[in-house]
Parts: sequence; structure tokens; C-alpha cells
Amino acid sequence: MLEAEKLAADSEGWEEIKLKVKTVKASRRKAAGDLYIVRVEGDMNRPAIEIMKYIKDINRKGEYDDIFESGYIIDILTDEMEIAYQKYKQTGPVSSRDLCFIQRRFNLEGGKIVAIAMSTTHPNCPETNFVRAHLYLGCFMLIPVSPRVAHMVYMINIDFKGSIPKFILNSIRSDQALVVEKIRKNLSA
Repeated sequence: MLEAEKLAADSEGWEEIKLKVKTVKASRRKAAGDLYIVRVEGDMNRPAIEIMKYIKDINRKGEYDDIFESGYIIDILTDEMEIAYQKYKQTGPVSSRDLCFIQRRFNLEGGKIVAIAMSTTHPNCPETNFVRAHLYLGCFMLIPVSPRVAHMVYMINIDFKGSIPKFILNSIRSDQALVVEKIRKNLSA
């Protein structure tokens, strides 16, 4: 978690991702293996706890992530930690991908909430006929600005595996950058 907080606060080496919306700011930074970490930030007109409840509900993920197809919790380890499976839609010529990951939420001082996920293996999450992507880091940080407003920082570093044309990868990264805007809009409705 400390590494994720450090990464979110670091301003070095990030390049802007141009978005059509002005309510969120997106950037990316080179990571190992010629991959990118994508970071997106924006304010939400909801308390942090309410936003986390929405994000935690896997049945609602398709409302804000266009490439999400389905998912479920495999194993609940604690109230704040579980193993999950998610499948992502085919995008153009790129076949469907899936993930098996562990996710954990931290409730910190001042109402800050950090949710972190990374790939894992589990006996109830065997490899499928889909390409298994590798999630190095998935992170939501919710920082209260006021009782009814939270600042969200979303970061993702994922290897979709397989042979994917660069223009499609860039398109997927831009779509992922819009996750924060879609959450903001859905919670404002």
C-alpha cells in the first residue's frame, strides 16, 4: 500500500493522456516490460465510503468499465480482502482476457480509503481458454476533501498478454482513463 501511495504522490515522469472530458486528469508513466501505469484523478460529489461501496460491488462494474464482461468473488478472506475473477470483452481483433486477483481495502486516518489489487493464483480460479492477463497493480484511493466530496486517484498497471497492436493498447488505456469520469457521472445521477 505504501508503494501505491508513493506512486500516486510522485509527479516525476508522467505524461498527460488527452481526454475529451475536463473533470478528470489522466497520465501515464513507463513501467517495466514496456508497459504503462495509468493514473487518473478527479473529485466525486460523494463521501469516500459511499464511493468505495459502489466500486466494491462487482455486479456494478460494467456501469463504469466498458470492457468488463463479468466477474465474481471466489473466496472471501476477511471483511476487507477477497480473491476475485473477472472476464473482459473482446476488443476488436483482440480476444477476451480474464484475471484472477486478490484485492484488499484499507481504511486509514481521516477517512481515506485505499483499495489495492494484484494478480494471484487460487485453486478455484484455474486458467481458462481466455488469455490470462496479469495485474501488477490496480488501485483506488479515496481522499476526503469535505464530508460530501472525495478526491479519487485510480491507477492501473496491467499486462494484457499476447500479441496486441499498440493502437489497440492505447485505446484500451484511454478507455480505462475514463473509469473515474464514469464513476463520477454514475454517482452524480
